[in-house]
Amino acid sequence: MLDTLLLIGGLALILLGANGLTDGSAAVAKRFRISDLVIGLTIVAFGTSAPELVISVLSALNGSAEMAIGNVVGSNTFNALMIIGCTAVVLPIKVGEGTMSKEIPLVILSLVLFFCANDVMLDQGNENIIGRIDGLILLAFFLIFLRYTFAIARNGGEEVGEEQKIKEMPVWKSVLFIVGGLAGLIFGGQ
Repeated sequence: MLDTLLLIGGLALILLGANGLTDGSAAVAKRFRISDLVIGLTIVAFGTSAPELVISVLSALNGSAEMAIGNVVGSNTFNALMIIGCTAVVLPIKVGEGTMSKEIPLVILSLVLFFCANDVMLDQGNENIIGRIDGLILLAFFLIFLRYTFAIARNGGEEVGEEQKIKEMPVWKSVLFIVGGLAGLIFGGQ
């Protein structure tokens, strides 16, 4: 019973923490006149992935690094299949030419993880390990993705879709949301 309450409390803290972190960071970014598109593609995307990052890092620190792989693979599978599937059942999704030629190949880039994790099959290693070099390769691909994201924003991607209104708040409140959000993520992840 206590485990169930801790699980529910942890999930609530993670949800509240991610929302606080995202709202506070977006408000700070808006104050610096960063476009809503860039805020959505970076801060909001990071905020929704922050719980996964925290749980994966905490799992690795506690000796359960394989949970990080399961977390990433499960999340990507859920996002790609369940969320898009449910959305398409409710209302068909128009897939533009740019999505087919640019965004979907970026999703396929996550196959890089498959190659980094298959030392036994690809390199006749003794065990499958994602080491520091593999981590640097994955981070390099992430930086390529970020560069691409900012290029879209700079080249007139602003008119794509309807902008979501970002809450304006005083600086002290933004900082409180960011710090509180991070605390919620860490304590909820534990």
